[in-house]
Amino acid sequence: MGDAAARRDAADRFRAHAAARFGDDAAGFAEGQWWVQNAAAALPARLFGDVAGKTIADLCAAPGGKTAQLAHAGAASPRSIVRPIA
Repeated sequence: MGDAAARRDAADRFRAHAAARFGDDAAGFAEGQWWVQNAAAALPARLFGDVAGKTIADLCAAPGGKTAQLAHAGAASPRSIVRPIA
């Protein structure tokens, strides 16, 4: 199985798990309206400390959860920079 097929397979298995775990509450997951972020991914925004009024570039962005956390913490203009990996 190639990398792309393995990623699709993993995503399909996760979607099935989310649907089984959350039932109707999983609506919108397959369409990308929401996603699950693990606890480790939430750490970077917290490690910055007080970000109120600061400009921060999230260079490891996609789908943007850390950037959303930075915006919620008061960052003046958080930016997501996404570059596809070939």
